Amino acid sequence: MKTSDKSKKLIVLGCILVIVLIAISYLVLNFMKNPATNIENVDEIEGNKTNQTGTTQNQVEVENKNSIYIKDKEVGSYIWFSGNNWIILNKADDGIVLISADPIAILNYNYEDNNEYDLSYLRVWLNQTYYKTLNNKALLIPQTFIWRENEDGTNNSVTDNIGMLTKDEYIKYKGILNISKYNWTMSAPSYALNQAYCISNDGKLNVAPIDSKYGVTPVIKISNTISLKSGEGTKASPYKLKQESIAKTGEKLNTRHSGEYITYSGFSWRIVDVNTNLTTKIVCNSAIWFQGFDTRNIPSYNPKDKYNIANFLNTVFYENLENKHWIVLSDWYIRDIGYMAPAKDPKKSSQYDKVGNNPDKKVEKSIEQVKYEQNKVESISANVGLLRLGELITTTDINADWWLITQPNDSTTKIYYVYYLSGIISQADAFTNFPARPAINIDESVYITGGEGTIDNPYTINK
Repeated sequence: MKTSDKSKKLIVLGCILVIVLIAISYLVLNFMKNPATNIENVDEIEGNKTNQTGTTQNQVEVENKNSIYIKDKEVGSYIWFSGNNWIILNKADDGIVLISADPIAILNYNYEDNNEYDLSYLRVWLNQTYYKTLNNKALLIPQTFIWRENEDGTNNSVTDNIGMLTKDEYIKYKGILNISKYNWTMSAPSYALNQAYCISNDGKLNVAPIDSKYGVTPVIKISNTISLKSGEGTKASPYKLKQESIAKTGEKLNTRHSGEYITYSGFSWRIVDVNTNLTTKIVCNSAIWFQGFDTRNIPSYNPKDKYNIANFLNTVFYENLENKHWIVLSDWYIRDIGYMAPAKDPKKSSQYDKVGNNPDKKVEKSIEQVKYEQNKVESISANVGLLRLGELITTTDINADWWLITQPNDSTTKIYYVYYLSGIISQADAFTNFPARPAINIDESVYITGGEGTIDNPYTINK
């Protein structure tokens, strides 16, 4: 029995050994037959090593290969950038020229008899007030704008981050733009110091007094290496830039940019600007109706007067808002301070007045400050106010005429309002039955909880 058991074990071990030898022979023969397959697998493993960001080399190569760049898109396509729709106006070797699809404000060209663009109110407003609100300024490329061509063959030009169309550019690109409201160009004639070229609401090129209040449509140039992440290039679905900074959850509202959309208390709002105290001014996208600005024709914003729109907005409208503790009680300026020359002109007298009682210790104040004091600028404290002349978003972005808070200095009955059909700011008696767009200042601690800041996907907020 023992001998028989021993023989059986030897037979089993022999069978196992034969099977192992057959398997090894198969593997050796397969390797010799297909060596490239194994090398390929090694390369694939090496190629998929991750970089420090966690992205594989192959993934980066595929992403770069599949990237769609702004330079590849057609003139006339729409781009969403910094809270605004823009149109591709021209494609150059060094960048892409964009023009805002709509005006960002309605302003004077300049003040008094000076139509030189390089010294104009508009130039400084665009390159200071508006420029500071833009998202990702590093994308912008300065341009040289020729705002006047002289008869002797010379020209006048400026090099800025932001400009506007010249009259010649408007003629060239008129078919792309289809402008139907009053807009300034940066061009001005040499024969009339109180006039500048504008586009009228019938699309024609005209001249107008420089204190007219017309639309301001900026022109910028951005890098042509910018890639796109989504969109169809239409006004309803503009291309979106990969390089544009979208707010992350938890980011403060006061880090965002003029023109971006938020939703609050059941209304859609747009960011106007961030104030010096870090509150964020926003304006409602809905027209709120009262019985004119003031039923007794008193053109002053007064929350204590039951006949005044200020009273309605700070009682009925305000009381129906949610999370009222987010709103900061603020001063709202109600007078027109005018438009001053914003920069020193070396060819003319000083842009500053020396004022003060002691002639040996004169205090230097800007003309703007002196005018501001002379006009006795008044303000009113309120939770809900209106936008004033000269602010961003004072434009025709909603389909209605609407009141501003600003009272003209030369009138005792009129208030400025945005005239939708013509795209201008005009004056009307305070009892005229126009609606208003409430504006509020949001506390600096309010933060973003979601959204992309667009009209279709506005930011949501919390505190």
